[in-house]
Amino acid sequence: MRFFDRQEPIPASLIQLIPKNERLLAWTQTVTGFIAVTDVSLVSIDESSAKVIPWEFALQARWEPPELFVVVQSEQSELPKQLVFNLVTPGLVPIAVRDRVTAAVVIDQVEEITGVGRVRFIARRNKNGVNWTTVADDADLASTPGGTLEVNKVLGHLQATFGI
Repeated sequence: MRFFDRQEPIPASLIQLIPKNERLLAWTQTVTGFIAVTDVSLVSIDESSAKVIPWEFALQARWEPPELFVVVQSEQSELPKQLVFNLVTPGLVPIAVRDRVTAAVVIDQVEEITGVGRVRFIARRNKNGVNWTTVADDADLASTPGGTLEVNKVLGHLQATFGI
């Protein structure tokens, strides 16, 4: 094994997806395409789709070699989705993803709410400030009028406590 392995040049198809104002931090090949980490977004391309996901949508990430799991939620009303990337050679991608997700999340706290159950409250940085997201273990209970009221009470308390 060589001490300094040279990485292949970044594929043109991946370069085209990276917005010009973003700084490339790391990239690698996946089993089905490529993934890139920029200072602003996660960029992926495979045989069926291309995605540019801003870090403000990332709730969490987990690295279980060779798979990188990233949970995203673009809208409050949308259920979180887990994206799975099977990395051929991980390089710096898992570290860069962890750093970006950590940098975007300001608060990640789980509260037990009577009548609703466990609810995760996440405050994420975005270009306009901070966006709060709630993810309930039981979405049906949380979406009832009473559940919504209780979740909003706790959210208001957390916002006041943290000053966000």
